[in-house]
Amino acid sequence: MFTTLAEVVPPESVIVNEAYRQQEQFWARVPVEHPGGYHLAGAGGLGFGMAGAVGVQLAQPRRPVIAILGDGAIQYTVQALWSAVHHRAPVTVVVLNNGQYAILHDVETRVGAGPVPGLRLPGLDPVAIARGYGVTATRVHTTRELRAALTSAVESPEPHLIDVAFVDDPTPDPPRRTG
Repeated sequence: MFTTLAEVVPPESVIVNEAYRQQEQFWARVPVEHPGGYHLAGAGGLGFGMAGAVGVQLAQPRRPVIAILGDGAIQYTVQALWSAVHHRAPVTVVVLNNGQYAILHDVETRVGAGPVPGLRLPGLDPVAIARGYGVTATRVHTTRELRAALTSAVESPEPHLIDVAFVDDPTPDPPRRTG
């Protein structure tokens, strides 16, 4: 995913990254070459990514802005899609869709606080949600589809959402502590 992103987006792009679990993979593959080319919330707070990306796009209209979020994180400020459409901010939102609040699941596992309800997100459809706000949206399953969707989105004068079917860990959940 990040290799394709690095190959497709122009070097002057701005990345707003709220995919905390994939930071290491991001930095290993995506160079940030220009000042102001990367934004990340301090202390790992969730919810700034989409609204932050729209704000950055409005502040820097000549630079492509790409937000990278998980399917859980977009739920915090999904209404930012309306702002992108209303202000014609051509932000590209890339959703890494693994069907869960994976970062919160990691914390749950680490501190033995489980089971915590509501961390799985079955049935959420970021593409349908985006289209409901008037955003062009597509779901991709292959590198070829991702490349085509990213190319189209960063060249467009309109906002786009790309929902990436993402399997970040095929191993089963660890056993939960009880009692």
